[in-house]
Amino acid sequence: KNVGFANVMQLEERDADGNVFGWDISLSGDASKISVSGHDYDKAYSFVKIYEVDSFFYPDCMVLNPEFIGDGTCLEFEPYYTAQCGYDGGDCSTPIPVSGYPECYVRLPSKVGDTTCNDFFPYNTKQCGYDGGDCETPVQVEGYPECYMTDPSRIGDEKCQGWVPYYTIECGFDGGDCPVEN
Repeated sequence: KNVGFANVMQLEERDADGNVFGWDISLSGDASKISVSGHDYDKAYSFVKIYEVDSFFYPDCMVLNPEFIGDGTCLEFEPYYTAQCGYDGGDCSTPIPVSGYPECYVRLPSKVGDTTCNDFFPYNTKQCGYDGGDCETPVQVEGYPECYMTDPSRIGDEKCQGWVPYYTIECGFDGGDCPVEN
């Protein structure tokens, strides 16, 4: 079995990239690692860096807009703000426990019980006391027996809410307002 590195870039793409000459990216034979190498003229040194493929890609992350993952802006709602999506590709900090709610973990604990309803997971959940009492208890949405939310009027309102709880199978992908991603 070949476990060496195979070049995955075209020759013209690696000839020069700004101040880095000889830019080379290779994928390991078992597809578990990526190596990046080249020479940085500005810093006058050569480098080789090896990364785990899973640290760049999130195979279990199913989102409406994958280009938002790791774009520098934290989207603190599901499905972006999940372990499967690397907490928005590292744009968001990992969840922090909330005092008074032992099973509640959120990005910003100060938002729980701040008098503003954060109507998205993980804030508006039973574990977080429905955002510390800021949100009403979710109700079943008519026509969707497994779909519960604070504002059912948003289901099927012709505007795609691409986050949980709206963007789920149980809620018909926002009542058909959102495209179904495979």
